[in-house]
Amino acid sequence: MSPPHPVIILVGATGTGKSGVALNWARHHPVEIVNADASQVYRGLDIGTATPTAAERAEVPHHLFNIVEPDDPLDAGRYVQLALPVFDDIVSRGRIPLLVGGTGLYVKALLYGLAEIPDVPVAVRRTLQEELARVGVAALHATLMAVDPDSAGRISPNDPQRITRALEVFRHTGTPISEFQQRHGFAGKRREALLLGLDVPREEHRKMLAQRIEAMFAQGFVAEVEGLLAQGWPSTLRSFKALGYRAAMDLLAGRLSPDQARAQILSHHARYAKRQRTWFGKMEDVLWFSPDDVAPGEAAMLTFLQDHLGS
Repeated sequence: MSPPHPVIILVGATGTGKSGVALNWARHHPVEIVNADASQVYRGLDIGTATPTAAERAEVPHHLFNIVEPDDPLDAGRYVQLALPVFDDIVSRGRIPLLVGGTGLYVKALLYGLAEIPDVPVAVRRTLQEELARVGVAALHATLMAVDPDSAGRISPNDPQRITRALEVFRHTGTPISEFQQRHGFAGKRREALLLGLDVPREEHRKMLAQRIEAMFAQGFVAEVEGLLAQGWPSTLRSFKALGYRAAMDLLAGRLSPDQARAQILSHHARYAKRQRTWFGKMEDVLWFSPDDVAPGEAAMLTFLQDHLGS
């Protein structure tokens, strides 16, 4: 098992500039970038997820980007299994992992570990997916409320992935997933970490998101989605729940105009950013700073590197 190597973690809402800040730091300091974005793990989903370009990934070491096919869901447990040997490799070269992304569950799993939950048989998962398609996410959330109100209270009624996961565990084990999580407790970090966060005022951030979406379209986002569908990937894949992809599919199918697609994508980005702020806002010991003034974050990182590398 990997020793609990120290890490630097840069979090924040989507579109706040985390990748650019991390890239600049990795150019000048002994850190290597490790992806903590659940959408950037998929091959082919590059423009819509703002995955660092091939040129950027070649300039400084990047890890855990474009590692699975679109039909290969990567949950937090498997993510941790992949990340730990990457940490070993980075540390073996006298460097520190710089974890970058907005998927809070990935960050939480690496810091605190995960509750030990029995594996759920494929048949149970398939049954839940069929039920989701038949009755819809609202009905499943109501079902979850009846059997596991603690989980239902924490999970958005519009989050089919987490709702079906909680129901899978209950139906297989007879025990609410919240009970497994309470036993684990998520108490005490399992590794030393410097937590840094990028934040932008809401109105300014919305303008940044609108500019990002315009850039996505200019870079060929719709063609990217069209190419993925042409490869035969089903539009129902969980990976295509990444922000913007379903709207682009509706645009290609004629169900949305370009302006309607842009507006929908912006709305989805803004709602997701709100959820991310809530999640990361509950994390302790995060040093927040602005992308317009990264000096406080960089200074804290240099102190952390000095403490752990001595240089």
